[in-house]
Amino acid sequence: MCFACSVAVFATKGEWGTSMFFVAVGLGSMGIGGYVCAPPAIQADVCDYDELRFQRRRDGQLLGLWFFSGRLFLAFLMGTVLAALSATGFDSSVDKQPAPAKEAIRYAGFAVPAIGYLFAAVVMKTYPISQSVLQQVQDGIAACKDGKGIQDPLSKSRTIAWTPSQGAEKTETGNEPSF
Repeated sequence: MCFACSVAVFATKGEWGTSMFFVAVGLGSMGIGGYVCAPPAIQADVCDYDELRFQRRRDGQLLGLWFFSGRLFLAFLMGTVLAALSATGFDSSVDKQPAPAKEAIRYAGFAVPAIGYLFAAVVMKTYPISQSVLQQVQDGIAACKDGKGIQDPLSKSRTIAWTPSQGAEKTETGNEPSF
């Protein structure tokens, strides 16, 4: 809600534009905490569920994919915004920009982020791993390590049972094998 108000305030034109921008930043920053805190929590949940499904920790691979896809999206977004600015007549070498370029900058500054935040809100609202599901995932990891099969917490039609990994099980003496 705070972000929507800040977008509406920022969209205003006229002599109040600069003052309204700072009001918009203040209002927008009040509601952004969840969007800053949620991704790391989601990453950890996904890593735990991935371990339950595939019997090994792949945090580095998953986080690498997460960061790569994020950077790829940002590159695509920047290219799209720059192409749109160029199409509206934006020229960095002149002091006074044409009206369509100013409008494009205004929309790139509030409409594009607003759409991104709305998408993030939908993802967070529909995110399937709640606290109780995460507890089931963590309990499932422990059960699978003990050799028990469990029902998948996200897909109730699937049963998960780990098989001993080739060369990864402990030896008779309890020492970890060398790889």
